[in-house]
Amino acid sequence: EVDKAEYAASIREIDAIKSEMETVRTKVSRAETLLQSLSVEQERWEASSQTFDEQMSTLLGDGLLAAAFATYAGIFDHRTRKHLLGE
Repeated sequence: EVDKAEYAASIREIDAIKSEMETVRTKVSRAETLLQSLSVEQERWEASSQTFDEQMSTLLGDGLLAAAFATYAGIFDHRTRKHLLGE
């Protein structure tokens, strides 16, 4: 009887360990998927950051051009300004 009880307890413990191992495998799989997704996202952010840096380097000139155009075209009506913009 004692051996049967120990055997049953051992079987329950083995089943619990197997269940826990499956849970850990699932978590590891999800973590690997997340890391791969974040790697792709990092590449996208780096490219976006580079584009942002390029835009920041031309911001002053863009602002001056916009101000010059607004000063020049401000006296014209909407249709003429659209024509000047090539729309």
